[in-house]
Amino acid sequence: MRRVTIPVKIHYIPGNHDRLANATPAIRQKVRELLGVEADDEAGKSALFPQTLLFPNERVLIRHGHEYDHHNFAADLRKTNPIPLKLPQAYYDDPPFGDFVTVDIVSRISEAFRKVYGDEEILSNELLQQLYKRVLEFDDLRPLHAILNYLLHIPQTEQTTDNNYDPATLWQKTVRPVIKQLRDDIYQPNKEHGWLNKLARGHGLDMVVLIVKLAVWLPIWNYVPYGLVQWLSNRAMKSYKQEESKAVYACREETILSQQHLFVIAGHTHRPTVELIGQAAAGEQYYVDTGTWRRRIPSTPDLKTFGRIKTLTYAVVYGPDEDLGKVAAGQKLASLDHWSGFTKRWPEANS
Repeated sequence: MRRVTIPVKIHYIPGNHDRLANATPAIRQKVRELLGVEADDEAGKSALFPQTLLFPNERVLIRHGHEYDHHNFAADLRKTNPIPLKLPQAYYDDPPFGDFVTVDIVSRISEAFRKVYGDEEILSNELLQQLYKRVLEFDDLRPLHAILNYLLHIPQTEQTTDNNYDPATLWQKTVRPVIKQLRDDIYQPNKEHGWLNKLARGHGLDMVVLIVKLAVWLPIWNYVPYGLVQWLSNRAMKSYKQEESKAVYACREETILSQQHLFVIAGHTHRPTVELIGQAAAGEQYYVDTGTWRRRIPSTPDLKTFGRIKTLTYAVVYGPDEDLGKVAAGQKLASLDHWSGFTKRWPEANS
């Protein structure tokens, strides 16, 4: 059998969590070395990573996708029409509001948990172990706005009779002290007010932003009852549910409106999908979300029961001469394959 070598070129687009990969020439050069991203010349090793990828032959525009998420992008494009192909570099370089949530809140929860309970108590208590595990892994949770329910609705085993698993009791006795510790750790009046205010600027009366401000600024966590926390969580959920589909952004891309591209491919959301966004003279136009390759924690519709499942999604666009694509105006078009799969294994199957 003759071995055929097919050249592969790796492209890299930074997203909101790795935006600092574009911060300095030295960092960019190191990232290229680690990822195996080839540069066109010596000077290109430290050049800025692109924010978009264009494939004219396949009529594809690729973005990371955080441009369609005003909490995690340093500009709000919800009313921008059309969305320019090239957005200001500052929108990518400046920290978004989501950075405060990720850096100052999410990444500190596990540390606050260990401060309150200590490693020995966590290891010796089944409830604390389950709760601490959820604290470590909730970044894989979808929808992410179900985080409060994820922390407070922990299933009991058949042998469990402890009423500390009740959500209201769990909040009052176990979770609220951790949130108070977290707030005490991050609250610095002369620093956090300015940092949080700056990142929240332009978000107006956004419910998620208001709840974060309330949680950080007010010393209330010794007294907040479960009912109020659940109400605030429900308000945040409602705000998220009112968010537009990311396809609504994609259909406003200037290259979609001009019929230059047939596909807008992005990720960021962890929710794979393919949605129709327009009709060009050559054929339909689609928004393609590549989802995630990570483990995913799905929830039931009532957001009270959670599972764990492995997921993998990828999209393949074939050029006009690579597949039996549609012929339009005497020319063959590119074609798309979008594959999304899930794997679930129970512990019994692995024992």
